Amino acid sequence: MKSTFAVIVILAAALAHVASAHYILTSPKTRGMIEEQQPNPPCGGFNDVQAERTKWPMGNPIGITAYHANAAFSIFVSLSPKPMAMSDFTEYSSSRLDRVGKHTIEFPLDKGGSEAFLKAMQVKEVRELAGKSATIMTRYDGGDGTLYQCGDVVFEAAASKQGQAAAGKSGSGSGAAAQVGAGSGGVVVAAAVAAAGLLAV
Repeated sequence: MKSTFAVIVILAAALAHVASAHYILTSPKTRGMIEEQQPNPPCGGFNDVQAERTKWPMGNPIGITAYHANAAFSIFVSLSPKPMAMSDFTEYSSSRLDRVGKHTIEFPLDKGGSEAFLKAMQVKEVRELAGKSATIMTRYDGGDGTLYQCGDVVFEAAASKQGQAAAGKSGSGSGAAAQVGAGSGGVVVAAAVAAAGLLAV
């Protein structure tokens, strides 16, 4: 009985820590997430570009897990090899999220973009972005402060819907710890998963 109670306490503490993260970018894979650094633009304190970029068919949606019932969410793009400031990014779209949990946010880059967006990307048509390295920045505001996370990608020509789904999954990592990224939360979530396994036994 005591061991079961201890497992429940560990699991509850771990889940509370994850909830305090406000949101997690899961697709493309986040550069990393440390709660205290998330308010730092443009990439939540993670300024180094990932060595291995996610292959990203244009038209793939963005995947996140949100921990607010009401939040503003925006998608930005930069073609800079090492974007370091907000001025390096151009906004593509903004929307509102109305529930806690996993979200798939449309990012219909294959359908085009605004004139201002295309001009900032220095292309006449979005198909010219295929093959280019980019950083996708996400901005999230649940009412208690603006937060940022980034993912590094290589744009590819639009794939079929089946291909888009597969690419989205490959970009999200595997397991809860992978979704949290390089932050300290990954250890906590791993402990929670392990605790849940013990509880099941």
